Amino acid sequence: MRLQTSLIPSLHKATHELDASGRATTGTVTPKASVATPDADTAGTLSREPAAEDFLQRAKGFLKAEVYLTHLDGQTVVCKDYRRYAGTPAALVARWLVRRELKMLSRLAGWTHAPRAIARVSPLALAMEYIPGPLLSDAQLDPAAHPGLCQQLILVVQQLHQRRMAHNDIRGSNVILRDGIPVLIDFTSAVRLPRLPGTAGVMRM
Repeated sequence: MRLQTSLIPSLHKATHELDASGRATTGTVTPKASVATPDADTAGTLSREPAAEDFLQRAKGFLKAEVYLTHLDGQTVVCKDYRRYAGTPAALVARWLVRRELKMLSRLAGWTHAPRAIARVSPLALAMEYIPGPLLSDAQLDPAAHPGLCQQLILVVQQLHQRRMAHNDIRGSNVILRDGIPVLIDFTSAVRLPRLPGTAGVMRM
């Protein structure tokens, strides 16, 4: 299995189906590439460096990943890449971050409001489902014209907590609007809520 980068002409083309009521469907989509587990072998290597137009985020700051669009088995995916730290002491932490985020996304498999984990393409890189749509921070929405968006976000957070997980970094740049439906991204800071009686409420706070 090999990864090949390519120029994507538009980041905002919606390709995901909605049901008749306009809500995102919640059925599990079978990925073309098998979902990796935290202990799985790496599923491929990058064939070449991504072009400038492919980047969604440049690494700025310590332990920040490069995020870019690429192709895996014919489908567009997002790669979160920490390879800039290869050969440094920080690589140990970066490797842990990749495995940890993969584990969190794998636990949310089939949930409409999080990207699907595709594969760990190297010890320092993770491929995830591409979610088309603008970032909430870039959408410049008029609250009066979209009165239900805040309620949708509240319900999304409640659903995440019901799955015993807290995101811990919800902000405009970590929410994508896919056909108007909020999708949370960047689960690097997410934590599993404990099952001990009386502790889940405290952790959610």
